[in-house]
Amino acid sequence: MAVEQAQLRREKSKVMHTLEQMRKNWVAYLFISPFYILFAVFGLFSLLFSFYVSFHRWDGLTPMRWWGVKNYIDLFRDDVFLISIKNTFILLLWDIPFKVFTPLVLATLLNSHLTKLKGFFRTGYYLPEVTSAVVVAIVFSFFFNKNTGIINYLLGKIGIAPIGWLEDRFWAKVSLVLLSAWWSQGYHMVVYLAGLQSIPEELIEAAIVDGANRFQIFTRITLPLLRPMIIFSAVIATNAGIQRFAEPYLLTGGGPGYATLTMLQYLFGKAFESFRLGYASAMGYVLFVMIFLLSLVQLKLGGGRR
Repeated sequence: MAVEQAQLRREKSKVMHTLEQMRKNWVAYLFISPFYILFAVFGLFSLLFSFYVSFHRWDGLTPMRWWGVKNYIDLFRDDVFLISIKNTFILLLWDIPFKVFTPLVLATLLNSHLTKLKGFFRTGYYLPEVTSAVVVAIVFSFFFNKNTGIINYLLGKIGIAPIGWLEDRFWAKVSLVLLSAWWSQGYHMVVYLAGLQSIPEELIEAAIVDGANRFQIFTRITLPLLRPMIIFSAVIATNAGIQRFAEPYLLTGGGPGYATLTMLQYLFGKAFESFRLGYASAMGYVLFVMIFLLSLVQLKLGGGRR
């Protein structure tokens, strides 16, 4: 009993000390309060409210109707939603190499002492990352136009028949992968380049003195040291791929048919076109669980000892 009372006194003392520190530093808390207020209103409240809405049938105007878990059950009976999951993961598997491996090659080349005009190439590779999604989609729609697009024009010069890039189910997916690859190369390249430039030169020089060639240095020193960047890049690319919205919405509209419809695009349609806010909220939480589990698996697989 005496031990428990002593523990309670210690905890009470800690709480009083914390309150005293807050009282003394109230000006600092006042200055940082706008962030926490905005986060509470637009972040935390929205998160909790959307979870509450996911158990209701609601169009945003009429009173909510309790729906229980029916929204979640209906999701996995919805053929279009299942198609959107399939499309999302197909596109993700296609473009992961372009977001994880090819940027590593570009970063390695830019980090090489043999490469000239490094600043020019870094800017050129990163420029697409800061380009508006609307602009990118419009430009690529011109490139991929079956009749007047520059890609089919160049293919025609070597005797290849025009391809219906945006009309064919297979080639529409390819178009999205190419757009996404071009758009995101720069970001991942900069991540790898920062990692490469943080590797001590003394380590490389010591390996050369010990007789290691460039391939051995890259595979046994550079890659292991870059593993945190590779994991980070894979997680970011996976999260972005599962949340893919702008590219299919602006370039293909989810078509032809449902060939390029993604989960986030379907969620947007249910929320802001069909006004099924409860159904869309349930879809959002399924999306969250997928992202969380995939990120966890990637971190677990990449978290072993070097």
